[in-house]
Amino acid sequence: MGEIQYAYPLIHNKVTSPHYVTPTLRRGRLLDWLNANQECRALVIAAGAGYGKTTLLWQWEREANFPCYWYKLDRNDRDWSLHISYLIEAVAQRHPGFGRRAHSMLLQLGGPGSSRPGVAAFLLSEMHDRLTEPCTFIIDDWHFVSSVTEVRGLWNQILRDAPPTCRFVFASRAKPQLQFARLKTHTGYGELRTDDLRLTDIEIDELFRDVYRDPLSSEELTELERRTEGWAASLQLVEVSLRERQTPEERQRFIESITATTESDLFSFLAEEVLDQQSEETRNFLLSTSILQQITPDLAERLAGVHDGVRRLLELEHAGLFTHRVDERQYRYHGLFREFLERRLIAERSEAEVLGLHIHAASYFETTARWPEAIHHYLRAGLQRQAARLIARYGEDVVAEGRLGLVDEWFQALPARTVRDNARLSLLHGETLGMRGEWTGALEALNRARQFFARKGDPLMEALACVKLSAVYHGLGKPETSGAIALEGLLLAPPDADVIRLRLDGNLAITVGWIAGPLVEAARTCERVAARAASMGLDHFAAIGLHNVGALRREMGDISESIRVLERAWRHWQVARVSPFAENTEFVMALLASDQPDRAQRVADAGVAGTRSWARPHLEAEAGRASVDIYRGLFSAAIARLRSLIAYPDLGITTELCRNVLMDAMLLANRPPAEIHELAEQLEGGPRDPRLAPVTDTSLALAAHAIGRCAPDCGRAARQTLDAWGVRGGRFSAVVGGLKLAIIALDHGAPPSNDRAVAAVSAVQSLKLVRYMRWWIRRLGSHTASLLESVGGMDLIRQALCADPEYWREPVAAAVRLMSPSDRQPLLEALTSHGNRATVELLKDVRGGDVTAARRKMVRRQAARIHIRTFGSIAVYRGGWTGRQLGVTSRRSRLLLSLLVANLGQPVGREVVLDRLWPDADPAAAINNLNQAVFQLRRQLEPSYRDGLSPAYVLASAESVELDADLVRTDLQEFRKYADVVRAGGREAPHAALSLIGLTRGEYLGDAKYEDWAALSASSVHNEVRSILLPVATGELLADRHDIGLEAACALQRLDQFDESAAIAIVLRLVALGRRAAARQAAANFISKLREELQEPPSEALTLTLTHVGLGRVLLDSAGSG
Repeated sequence: MGEIQYAYPLIHNKVTSPHYVTPTLRRGRLLDWLNANQECRALVIAAGAGYGKTTLLWQWEREANFPCYWYKLDRNDRDWSLHISYLIEAVAQRHPGFGRRAHSMLLQLGGPGSSRPGVAAFLLSEMHDRLTEPCTFIIDDWHFVSSVTEVRGLWNQILRDAPPTCRFVFASRAKPQLQFARLKTHTGYGELRTDDLRLTDIEIDELFRDVYRDPLSSEELTELERRTEGWAASLQLVEVSLRERQTPEERQRFIESITATTESDLFSFLAEEVLDQQSEETRNFLLSTSILQQITPDLAERLAGVHDGVRRLLELEHAGLFTHRVDERQYRYHGLFREFLERRLIAERSEAEVLGLHIHAASYFETTARWPEAIHHYLRAGLQRQAARLIARYGEDVVAEGRLGLVDEWFQALPARTVRDNARLSLLHGETLGMRGEWTGALEALNRARQFFARKGDPLMEALACVKLSAVYHGLGKPETSGAIALEGLLLAPPDADVIRLRLDGNLAITVGWIAGPLVEAARTCERVAARAASMGLDHFAAIGLHNVGALRREMGDISESIRVLERAWRHWQVARVSPFAENTEFVMALLASDQPDRAQRVADAGVAGTRSWARPHLEAEAGRASVDIYRGLFSAAIARLRSLIAYPDLGITTELCRNVLMDAMLLANRPPAEIHELAEQLEGGPRDPRLAPVTDTSLALAAHAIGRCAPDCGRAARQTLDAWGVRGGRFSAVVGGLKLAIIALDHGAPPSNDRAVAAVSAVQSLKLVRYMRWWIRRLGSHTASLLESVGGMDLIRQALCADPEYWREPVAAAVRLMSPSDRQPLLEALTSHGNRATVELLKDVRGGDVTAARRKMVRRQAARIHIRTFGSIAVYRGGWTGRQLGVTSRRSRLLLSLLVANLGQPVGREVVLDRLWPDADPAAAINNLNQAVFQLRRQLEPSYRDGLSPAYVLASAESVELDADLVRTDLQEFRKYADVVRAGGREAPHAALSLIGLTRGEYLGDAKYEDWAALSASSVHNEVRSILLPVATGELLADRHDIGLEAACALQRLDQFDESAAIAIVLRLVALGRRAAARQAAANFISKLREELQEPPSEALTLTLTHVGLGRVLLDSAGSG
């Protein structure tokens, strides 16, 4: 410890920075917030245990340009005198001898002036004397002392009376009850809360990828973010266990099972750091309410036996005990915290007590008509009869809200006989089984219920049974049967049964309407159903209607409208996140068709994660995710994803859909014929849904072609299906399938095959599906030469190259080699725009001025940009300001580069170059010097330079030399860009000012400062730089940013060390920042330099400035030393 001898031992670690052995994730967005608010008098970081408060402040300290003084509190720091001692010790580590007077007063406790305010006054006085530079005090774990009045009084005094150079950051699980109100009115206060500290999905991804070196798949990321809600401590504990799981399946199962089990580190953390720290009353309240997903004050009072539920919940929220407000009346615990509490409840209390809590909760919820919650607690209490009664009575209302997954969970807990003996329960159970894809059980339950209601003479309920039976047959892939039952239901339903009739109309549209009439009529019916459902407040059924509209619109080729409508349905189902309706496959397909693979993958991953409990929607979600893999060219990944899944029992239309997606992946991956044949047999032998006929017929034709079992006119039957489908408005499948069949025809070489292929690609282009279909369009590459002979073939190949240059460069370059100059111009122009270095090599032996010009354009277009720093010593970087630095080492090259940079954008005559760089040389020698300098500079800027194949950053002709202004960027250009932003003002001005200050590293063209020709350019640029930096330095611009003004003034002195205006600005800005000692020293240094090097006294302006700010003694001291 320091020199002071304390009456009691102090713990050194409490006043030193934390030490982290393992790497941590840099919280960039939070550090930016701290930096933006660093001049606030007080900052508060209030969040629960394990949210990374201390780690964040440690990271901030490491990057800060000011000292930080730590004081890490614990439960032993409840005496205000300890705070005085520890603050003295923290500061004394940087300022030896600090705090002697305050410590002396502490030793005299009981004497005059030894009260807490008196001792604190001595401490504050020394802070004013010694802490003249900006600094920050970090008070960690404030919650340990938050209730101590004397401690709060001490810190209120410190906040009020400490010098302006001192800032204070409080980290706590609850917001400190200190006097911050005065600070808030002067922008001297800021705070971060739990929601701010939660790790976002992007940060979780970075944490596992960059810190833990254990990257997460997108599905793992989605599920981990959902379960942990961005809680840093849980993620750290999870990572240790996750690393032990090797296979994707093991990892996913572990993430889905994350909970605070009694054997887990998470359980121990919550027990030791949170629950065991609470009073007995708070523990009882937490445990008694842990059975609730959402907590209301009145129910909490019933369960915990208290009379102040509102106050207690508010206190839990303010104390950072993982309690979050849902709305004005409801709260919830963090999911993992609630699970932990419930396990402790079960472990600590008798079974009868726990059941009693559930019965109390069930009774309360039934009384308040909250049926789902009542049913949940009746089931947890083992009261299945009461639960069944409520399910039968109110289950249809829950289904109408889109919570069929919840109803399915209830049925897992009911005895089979209870369900079988109740027709209403059978109706609901049949619907849940159909959703799962358990067709036999679904049909048995629904037919049993329908027969019961028919015998009873209840046409309304029989019509409802028809709704559900129709939906099951729709999923089973039997649209004709589904439509027929829907019609029966419409005949049964009473005229005023609006909801039932609405659902039956929707079922008819997506079954009979899809396979019989124009698709546009089916879409209009679904639109009417969606609009009517929305007007009745039936949001779930409206979302189903919108989903069907979107599916039909995609099939009709209207991709943008499909996305617009599907997104509305998707947003409705995303609220629950875990739902059998959230498989998102149609939305994923539409996004892929519009070339949005990143968003499609996020949506698909959410669908996979949200449907794991239900086989049929989960398989459909996996099909969507596999489609994303196919779009990205990850065919093997798509095959691996789907191959095992389609071994499930037949899931109707979903199985057929997945087999078609798998067939696409296998064909594009060129899998062995035996594998393709096996899948084709499954696809042909399984149930066939006529709504998938265009896709399935095309898949079977392609499979037959791939395994060599087709006739010369193979695919004719599939073409007939596509033609009929197109007539009815199914443009998407007709166009996609038409291209695939055109490839077959080309392979067979039939006379009209070229024209058919051209027409097929044109149709793909008309729907803007070229990127979506690029893997199939690539199959045309081997037929490039023959396609170019067809009408429209040139345009087809050119557009294919523009859409997919990675593949088409080589076949197009090969075709250009064989074409005459008059024929190849369109392809050559496209190659010029989309070629690369390899293309240049492919064309290097092709003769013709058009090809030579095209090669040069390609070389120039692909060239890495050169970035040149001109302030200070010249420096050259390739590919960006942080790119690789190039070595321009010889003086001759550096002078030539300086001259060309000074004239960037305009050629410099050769005679001018010779006169300025070699004025005294023999003319022939000067010309030779210039040629060699250009030769060397080209190779220094492009080490692998080859004439005609490499970019010429230095352009030389018989008349002039210049830099290619399109390939060269200078820091002066950057400076001018930032200067415009600073002059305009606004939010970006401070950042722009800091950026342009950072560019001003020294004199302009410092390498050539002794050359006469450079002086004029340097003088002009320095005046330009001064015109923006001086207003920033003096406060004419950014007046309230003294830190930036100081940096600007220092930059001016780097340009001219005798700039008196800059010297005055430095003094004024330092004084404004409270750094009087530094201001005094800066003034003394400048006056000394004036006297020693220029033999000049300080000017009147400088003298007046120093006198005005109370630093006039510097003049006397410098005069005396002089």
